[in-house]
Amino acid sequence: MSDDIFTAAQNGDTVKLRLLLEANPSQVGTYHSDGWTALHLAAHFGHLEAAELLLSFGADSDARSKNSFANTPLHAAVAGNRTEMVELLVADGCDINARQHGGWTALQGAAHHGNLRMVKFLLRNGANIKISKDDGLTAFDIAKEKGHDDIAELLRPELMR
Repeated sequence: MSDDIFTAAQNGDTVKLRLLLEANPSQVGTYHSDGWTALHLAAHFGHLEAAELLLSFGADSDARSKNSFANTPLHAAVAGNRTEMVELLVADGCDINARQHGGWTALQGAAHHGNLRMVKFLLRNGANIKISKDDGLTAFDIAKEKGHDDIAELLRPELMR
């Protein structure tokens, strides 16, 4: 198999992606040699239409990367700071509290990036603020450490519930 599906997903080339998936739908669940699925790449680079297409062909929004990150497309979207992609993946039913290498959750990643809109969305949709990373830090701790006071103030009362 060629790398075409991964390149198309990474670049948001939905025309090529559709042609490839129609020709061989089983590609939707394959992993690139670097450990990512096409959905991970579309999510990280913020290509909503490509992600929607992949999901319509049965891509797994909870697929774990087969590399040291051990993350899901949700983590990839958070790493790319892609709020709309996070919304799409959550709407698809992904595990909002999934942990990647180091114990990071999507909420912790959003707090790290200082993305207030993403933090609010994740909280509204069931993100567990009490989960800590492997080093014991919560999303609140990360927001404080990074100087994202608006997020820390939002999270403080949530942490006390």
